[in-house]
Amino acid sequence: MQICWERQVVIWVHQNKQDPNMDYYSRLTMCRGALTVEATFIVPIFFLVFCSFLYLFQILQEQRQIQEQLVTVAERYESLGIRTPILQTDRGDKWLVNWKISGDSGTCECIWRKSVPMIGEWFQITLYQRMPLHNYSGHSMISTDRAADSCVYLARNGTVYHLRLDCTYLKLGIRQVTGKLVEKERNRSGGKYKACELCADGQQLTAQMQWYITPYGDRYHKEKDCAGLRRSIRKLKKSQVGNLPACSKCGRE
Repeated sequence: MQICWERQVVIWVHQNKQDPNMDYYSRLTMCRGALTVEATFIVPIFFLVFCSFLYLFQILQEQRQIQEQLVTVAERYESLGIRTPILQTDRGDKWLVNWKISGDSGTCECIWRKSVPMIGEWFQITLYQRMPLHNYSGHSMISTDRAADSCVYLARNGTVYHLRLDCTYLKLGIRQVTGKLVEKERNRSGGKYKACELCADGQQLTAQMQWYITPYGDRYHKEKDCAGLRRSIRKLKKSQVGNLPACSKCGRE
């Protein structure tokens, strides 16, 4: 089916009211031609589809932004345990993030819809994006070799090494004992106290004498500032203590 038209010029002659001897003219151009009915439907639809196709590139760009943000929030959850509730694009659109965590794994997902503006609000595109994740349980930043060569503590003339500086066995806990009662005292291991070779060697045990002992020592001392009562603790690498065993108290913790 075809619609035809042709060009036609119509001229009007108007009388000048101020000067009757002069007239002025006006012209109206009318065009006639031909147009098929099919073209009247196809051409608008073509431009509509073409413009809608161009809008898809904008949707793809927004989809890329959301996916990058999902990667960021997933890394944030794995490292800090923080769940981001909302994502926002450069256009200002905000979308809700759904978290699905089960055990040590899960997903964060975002379902969003975009409508093509030239087609109408009734035509919407639904997009579904998801990012898998795992709970961050942490790992040692120290290599196995460095962990094996950690620092330990060794007392002077000590027979064991300690893992903790505040170990009970490293604390002296000096106690004063009167006279011959020192013979009845026992240390934490159940052993008896003997005279210190530095300050009490050859001293007689009398009721008036004052002695100093420690819970984990095996010597009684006449002088409180005796070198045998001063605990000298060294900090060493575990590889430097040789075959010394670990402390029975802090070495088990």
